[in-house]
Amino acid sequence: MTLKIIFQNAQKTGHLTNNMKTAIENLCAPETQLSCEEYVYLDLLMGAIFAGEIH
Repeated sequence: MTLKIIFQNAQKTGHLTNNMKTAIENLCAPETQLSCEEYVYLDLLMGAIFAGEIH
């Protein structure tokens, strides 16, 4: 699962599932390197969480 898919699904439903949270942890692990596109979707996801749009 990519950060783009996670963001799009979470935006539709308004929340993150446990599977999505696990995928985010794996994708953002210290030994991994995100692409520019993944950083954009991570930023969008975090913004939506902080704004309360996604729980």
